[in-house]
Amino acid sequence: MKKNEIAIFSSIHATISSLILIVLFSYFMSAFDFGSNQILESIVFFTMFFLILIMVRVLSFGKIEIELTESGFHHQWIKKFLFSKEADLVLNWQEIEDYKMGGWSLYEFFQLNLSNNRKYRIYRWSQFRVKDDYGKFIKDFQSHWMLRKN
Repeated sequence: MKKNEIAIFSSIHATISSLILIVLFSYFMSAFDFGSNQILESIVFFTMFFLILIMVRVLSFGKIEIELTESGFHHQWIKKFLFSKEADLVLNWQEIEDYKMGGWSLYEFFQLNLSNNRKYRIYRWSQFRVKDDYGKFIKDFQSHWMLRKN
């Protein structure tokens, strides 16, 4: 029916990878002798800094496909997070009580509140816009939701 590919963000993966990379970066900077060459030290510092940003972005992003059908909501992983074991998810419309959307300065989220008191959330990093179907998904979900409620 209506399939949407969405790039999602994991703050846990971003935090862990940031900490590991910063420790490695600090070790590298202290182990390398720059002498009095501040230009070389600055070049290495900024290069490593931008490499950390790129690596965190790569390690904390995943990609999912969400399909809205007459029977429910299907979440399928296209690209999982590193060391992730999350399974695909199928929810019937009867399991979904309501939904909520929001955001902060760094990321936005979409949340489903389920009948078993659990929550399904996806996060998108607002700072790095990625071409995906998130806007289309929100419109599709809201129109599907309105049809289900009427």
